[in-house]
Amino acid sequence: MGDKLHFELKKILEPIVTKADRLAHNQTTNQAERYMSLVAKCTGGKRVNFTKRNSYTARAYAAAISHSRGPGWHMGAFEKKNFSIGATMAKVCLKRARALERSRVVCKKRPKKQASSGPDVHYGPNAAAEDISEDEMEKKKDKFLQTLAKRVESREQTKEIETSTRGQHENALWRSLRKEYLTASNFGCVIKRRASTPCHNLVKNLLYRTDSLKTPANVYGRVHEVTARNRYETETGSSVEACGLYVSQEYPFLAASPDGLVGREGLIDIKCLPSIMGSLIDGVKRTSCYSVENGNVSLKRSHNYYYQVPGQLNITGRTFCDFILYCDSDFHVEIIHKDEQLWCEVMVPKLTSFYKECILPEILDGRIPRGMQVRESTSKPIQINKKVQNNR
Repeated sequence: MGDKLHFELKKILEPIVTKADRLAHNQTTNQAERYMSLVAKCTGGKRVNFTKRNSYTARAYAAAISHSRGPGWHMGAFEKKNFSIGATMAKVCLKRARALERSRVVCKKRPKKQASSGPDVHYGPNAAAEDISEDEMEKKKDKFLQTLAKRVESREQTKEIETSTRGQHENALWRSLRKEYLTASNFGCVIKRRASTPCHNLVKNLLYRTDSLKTPANVYGRVHEVTARNRYETETGSSVEACGLYVSQEYPFLAASPDGLVGREGLIDIKCLPSIMGSLIDGVKRTSCYSVENGNVSLKRSHNYYYQVPGQLNITGRTFCDFILYCDSDFHVEIIHKDEQLWCEVMVPKLTSFYKECILPEILDGRIPRGMQVRESTSKPIQINKKVQNNR
């Protein structure tokens, strides 16, 4: 319990520690906005027309010097030319500098009302915050991956994570932990992504999606999942055990949350299809996840649902999955066995590359909150054995 609490506190405080120097000295990283404030100051808040005879240009130059040299820049300019600004002007400059320093220490900021629509992505400290260096990114990557590996060094630790995350969507720890992993439900979209396709939208969907559980399809699935599980137990005579988040010991950044466990070797994966009004055979044209041949329903091996199954089997160490298709008027169970060759030669290379090159940098130094595009993978496209991928 202590380790979990320490981990959660560290995760919350890390962004504050990263920006501690700016917070302590009340600094901003948006230099463009800072410069424009000085231009407005030098032009009297744009209330006077300074467009003639280069008046505005001269004041913009003065603002640029003030931005780079500070409020007492003219003193240095006079001294460099061996001129004296006079005792009176020197006292004024000194008085202003002391007042500015005193206001930083003593004055309290007035509370501001928060805009309901949120800040503009092109303004504020996040807009101009620079990326961390490549060396620092590599160090953070290694440290984060070591942290993930230490969580599942033993089977006891893996079991503890699984038991403490049961309930899945209703479990706060499950919702928190799965954000740091690439989970089996997303394996398909990663595997099928072309090397030429930018990863920005996919990473944004995986890390920052907040309303995915409120879509009509997901609401239908969560409501009818219990019904489908009970019908499976009745028709097969098997007992289904609830489970939580399984984390791979071999690849500690990959995880899976099966819909249930069957015996010691099996698991189930339930897909509820709200678009099918009648039988599965009659409704085959209304969905793309399965096909019908000679009256037999089977999951398409090219669909995202299929890649979820070998991911769950290899991460949990189980040997078969009873894949369940459910609609209001029909019910189908298909047995899918573990495919280690597909997992090792096709899935793991792509999943590993995508996590380390695209997801992990965004977790450690997010660009999307700063209104920027995520980092693209710099490694060469992985060559996949087409025979293994097609002969399933």
